[in-house]
Amino acid sequence: LRDALADARRAHRWLAGVGPLVALRTSAPLHGEQDLAGWALAVVAQVASFWAIATDHARWLQQHRLVPGAPAPTGRRAHRWLALRSASLLALLLLRLSRTPGGRKARTAAVAALRERLPESLRVRRQDSEEEEEA
Repeated sequence: LRDALADARRAHRWLAGVGPLVALRTSAPLHGEQDLAGWALAVVAQVASFWAIATDHARWLQQHRLVPGAPAPTGRRAHRWLALRSASLLALLLLRLSRTPGGRKARTAAVAALRERLPESLRVRRQDSEEEEEA
């Protein structure tokens, strides 16, 4: 029963890959927005989403022996695309957050906390490079 339900779920989302492609059509630079870094991260997320869905469909076809190949490596590939999508969306969220006044304050505090936790050897190198920049 579990396998039948999983197959039915996959069979009903064959057109799910169209959503990311439609989202690319209305992307920011085409409409005059200047946030190129944010746009690039959003495009990476949409393309990764499309390929995750496409490779999941290929895995489903491999499970039913409709196309050749092993489903396990294809499933791992789909998960890598999902990981890339999640990472790019997280980067986009952090980018947008860092542009707010509260986000800038949080970023400054996080950088200071990270610098305090750096090993002494790295901290000395950082201070040396700052002194070289000042000279």
